[in-house]
Formats: sequence, C-alpha cells, structure tokens
Amino acid sequence: MADAFLSERQRLLERLLEAVKQCQVRFGGRSELATDTDSRVSCLCSQLEAVLHHGLKRNRKLLNLKKQENEPVFWHCVRESISKDEVDAILQLKNVTTDAGRGRAWMRVALNERTLETKMHQLLANYSHLGAFYEPHSFLFDVERSSMLPIMAAGLGSILFALQPDKADLDSLAKPAAPIASPKVPQGRNWSTPAAIVPESAQNDELVTASSSQQKRKKKKSLNRPAIRSFSVESDSILREDVPPSATMAAAAAAE
Repeated sequence: MADAFLSERQRLLERLLEAVKQCQVRFGGRSELATDTDSRVSCLCSQLEAVLHHGLKRNRKLLNLKKQENEPVFWHCVRESISKDEVDAILQLKNVTTDAGRGRAWMRVALNERTLETKMHQLLANYSHLGAFYEPHSFLFDVERSSMLPIMAAGLGSILFALQPDKADLDSLAKPAAPIASPKVPQGRNWSTPAAIVPESAQNDELVTASSSQQKRKKKKSLNRPAIRSFSVESDSILREDVPPSATMAAAAAAE
C-alpha cells in the first residue's frame, strides 16, 4: 500500500510539473494575459487542486452536509494559514457560496497577485497543523515532493494571470480527474480512418458469413474442380492486419 501511495504522489507531481511547464512556454515573460479560457491555465488549476485535495481527512465536524459539501475540501486547512483579512475577502465573494469554491477562488487570487509561492510556504510551515486535515500518506506530508510546490509557484511569477475568482462555476467544478494517457499508435499503419479498426465481433460475423457462402458454392460446383484453399489462412490474414502482404502469401504457399 505504501508503494501505491508513493506512486500516486509521484504522478501528481509529474502532472503538476507538466502543467506548469506548458503555462511557462505559452505565457512566461509575455504581456499576454493568462485567463480561465485557456486550456493550459485550466489544467494548471486542476492539477494544483488535485495536489491540495490529495489525502484530505473526512472529518465530519468540518463537513457541511449540503449536497455540494459532502466531501472534504482544502479550504478548511488553507483558511487557518492565511490572515483574517484574506479569509474575510474570500467569504465576501458574492457568487461563490461553498467551501470548495472558496478554496478554488483563493488559489486564483494567489495566482493573480503572484503570491502563490508565499502561500505555499505558509501552508507547509506547520506540519502539526496539517495533521488535523490531512492523512499521513497525503502529498503535503511528503516532504521531498511537497517542497517542490513553492519552487513551482515561483516559476509562475513571470506569467500575468487574470483569473476570475468570483464566479458561480467554482462551486460546481468536479473533482479533477486523472488524465488518460494517449494510446501508442504502431508505426506503418494508417489509424486516421476509423474503418481501419474493425471490432472483433464484426470480424467474427464476416468470417461466419464468408464460410457459409463458401460452403454453398461448393455444393453447386463440380467435384472435379480444384479444391478451394482452406479459409484458416485467410482468416489469419484478416485478424492479423499488421502482417505484410508478402508474409501472408508465404504462409499461404506453405499451407498449399
């Protein structure tokens, strides 16, 4: 189980590093504003949230039993590490009404004001404080990996963020899901056309239909005519689409 938690924390770190890199390449050192509408910025916010959400304790005393508040949120921990004025400013947002939304709003304000590095240092400064909100296997309790958070936040300092912290969408955003790795496409094959991929069930139907048609033709033809080649060779060539034509012809000749 310890290895599983370690692998999970490593994946979170790698995804966050990649999100930071993509934003730096696109917006770093430029006068162009990085807004919510850009997919790279949205990915960065999602990965930051995933890290801060990892390993949160399900403390019933901290949970509001409303439908939107039945999961632990990192705002409960964050509000203990920032000033009262900052907490009040987040609580006074008109369109954000849940603790989940307040945590996302706080994160966006920190990006806009270029104070995320300081916020990360404040959050990680007191490990006994973190213990009230996070499990021992959480990302923030991983000293080696969590120490990268202020460094990555500093790397975002060259980007001009213009995010909207006071919008109702922040209340209803789903928990960030793990990205799905893109499938590796074999070389030498054309995967741009969907027809190139034939479902196994369709292949079986074609084989059965071809076999039945072949048997009917056999009954009508004279017995003196040369025997029809065994269908096993042809079916093998259909199922194995990646076999070169020369290899298929060689297999057929060997079968004869």
